[in-house]
Amino acid sequence: MTDARRTLSWLLLALVAVVTAGGAFLGVYYSPSQPVTSLKLAAKSTGAATSYTEDLKRVSTASGVAQLHLVLQAPDRAIGFEQATGRQLYFVVINNTVYQTVPTKITNSVTVHHFRVQQASNPLTQLDPLPSYLDLVNRAKAIHQNGDVYSFSLATNTGTKAQLHYTVTGDYVSKIVVDIAGSATTINVTKINSSPPIAAPAKSLIVSGTSTPTTP
Repeated sequence: MTDARRTLSWLLLALVAVVTAGGAFLGVYYSPSQPVTSLKLAAKSTGAATSYTEDLKRVSTASGVAQLHLVLQAPDRAIGFEQATGRQLYFVVINNTVYQTVPTKITNSVTVHHFRVQQASNPLTQLDPLPSYLDLVNRAKAIHQNGDVYSFSLATNTGTKAQLHYTVTGDYVSKIVVDIAGSATTINVTKINSSPPIAAPAKSLIVSGTSTPTTP
């Protein structure tokens, strides 16, 4: 496959609402302060990091709980797992190659993961929601600061109000909380510029695929 949305279709089922919410805000509803340029600088620095570890949790009254753990190594490597609807899968992304396990029940005890191989075009743009949320900072015309937390409100495409809260630690965004009616999303960003390197799974763990992988 060459379409990342098809390759990562199951994984995206739980995350598409998160990414859509991240990209669907249209305008500023309310914010009591002047623009805070330090938040925009922190968002830019975080997006330009050479690596980071991301933990996302979304709680929705409509679809339950979805979680994503992702370690990113810029510009085109990632490893992690995603779980939702009682299932989980593990993945590794190297350039345009996606190594992905079959979704299994969370209750299953699996110590060795076997990967299938798929080809995708820019899979990280579909897999990692963090850049979408960092980009939202540029849409805020006014931001309220309370210590290390920067808050603003944006309107969604359904006309509801979303409250966004960004925690800045040092030069980087370390936490994002988005509250929308019926759902709450929390993203914690750690090990910025210090996450471990990422390599393809060992050949012995590859069970099938559309191409023969080689360990970089």
